[in-house]
Amino acid sequence: MGGRDKIRIAVGVVGVVALGVVLALPGAVMASPSPPCGPGPRWVSDCPSGFDKFLSTSRHGIIIIDADDGGGTFPLPDFSGAMSVFRGAGNAAGHIDTEIISLVLSGGGLTLRAGDGTGNLLRDVLPDGRLFSPGAIDGQPIADSFFDVFFEISPTRFGPLHNEAFDVNGNRINECTMQAVIDRVPPVPETVYICDPQDFLPLNPAGIDLFDNAGVHRAILTGDVSHIVGQSIPEPSTLLLLGSGLAGLSAAAWRRTRNR
Repeated sequence: MGGRDKIRIAVGVVGVVALGVVLALPGAVMASPSPPCGPGPRWVSDCPSGFDKFLSTSRHGIIIIDADDGGGTFPLPDFSGAMSVFRGAGNAAGHIDTEIISLVLSGGGLTLRAGDGTGNLLRDVLPDGRLFSPGAIDGQPIADSFFDVFFEISPTRFGPLHNEAFDVNGNRINECTMQAVIDRVPPVPETVYICDPQDFLPLNPAGIDLFDNAGVHRAILTGDVSHIVGQSIPEPSTLLLLGSGLAGLSAAAWRRTRNR
């Protein structure tokens, strides 16, 4: 056996050991990029800053096109994909500031996006700054979690449609406020965040107003709007280690077979 074969087998063993550990620990395959927080009596206060990434599904009701644009009612499909969240450090009062970094979901030929791509809890002056979606976690051991979601749906015959609007004082309004009760982060899979348009919309109690890129009102989003948290997405380093282990064993086995 040559030295290179020994190296490949060593790498393979490490990878397989890692696989054994992953399979032996419930939920480890879907470990989040940052250590989880909670449950516990002070989990919000003790939670460090970090990033969470998980799969999710959004159900977004019905779009009603304005009469001036031809009218029509169009049920939206379920959207699914990945969601990344930045969370600040918890404080003594049991509060954490949060922000959707990226939400990119697809369904029925449409894409739903939220988050400005930068997890710094500040609205950035970027082309997609209208998608900045802040949130918070309050209370412990059972906490209220919410996000003020500013989103975009595309493609449509009007181009991308988004919900960001401003009042006479320049304050952002027309958000879809998604709320849930949680006892940890990332939340338990199947946690449902609910947005009730009639509870949160000062601009139009009938639903969430949608505008094109020129700011022209085109439609209303109404009906049941919810977001379901899925499994956490594993760290790339875990998958890389596993992949290198299996590749190392395969290469060494092929080399031995060839030399016989």
